[in-house]
Amino acid sequence: MKSKINILLCLIFIATCYATNIFAQPSDSLNIVKLLPPLQTIIDSATANSPYLQYQNAEIIKQQFRLRTVKQDWTKNLGLSTDVIYGTWDYMTMNPSTGTTFLSNQVETRYGIGVYFRLPLYDAVSRKNNIEIQRLEIEEAKLVKEQKIREIKNLVIEQYYKIILFQNLVNIHNKNRQSAEVQVKMIEKQFVNGQATVEELARVTEIYNNALVEYEKAKSDLTTSYMLLQELAGINFTALK
Repeated sequence: MKSKINILLCLIFIATCYATNIFAQPSDSLNIVKLLPPLQTIIDSATANSPYLQYQNAEIIKQQFRLRTVKQDWTKNLGLSTDVIYGTWDYMTMNPSTGTTFLSNQVETRYGIGVYFRLPLYDAVSRKNNIEIQRLEIEEAKLVKEQKIREIKNLVIEQYYKIILFQNLVNIHNKNRQSAEVQVKMIEKQFVNGQATVEELARVTEIYNNALVEYEKAKSDLTTSYMLLQELAGINFTALK
């Protein structure tokens, strides 16, 4: 008997708390969907702010510079040579009137300059292939970038419509919560007036608790998806409003 009285007192206390506090909660949930920019705007922002795409852009530029280097590689076989020679030089001189020749020498410094070009056979044969390979490297880097853009678009679209889904679930669970609140208030009055049993009060209270838990879960899912989409886009949506 004493145990039943204690249970009864606890339930009365809980019911009184519900009657005074639960309706202090806001009746309408914040519509986060209204804060979202257009889908295409989010996609454009996500691709523009993606660190991976920025890295891939740098990779493409790097490969383009490498292609220039390969095309100019032949210049390594082109060179300039200079000579400086100091010594005694012999000269043969002929006298045209007598037809005789005589030998003389002179100490002097001589300078020489010239251009040379040496093309190894391997370089000549492989140059075209090396250029084509480098072009394929650039094409590969561009394809990787395009593939990543598609992945980002898919992620944005998926997260965007998750937010819409979770917003709808929040609205549904909010209505369930409000309905359960009304039932709790009614059963509390009936219980105080002796028109409802302890079991009925406990059952309605459990329904309200379950509705409240589902509502909070839905709000958490909605908030998480919203924050993830902001992170993916790299912008604060509220700042765009």
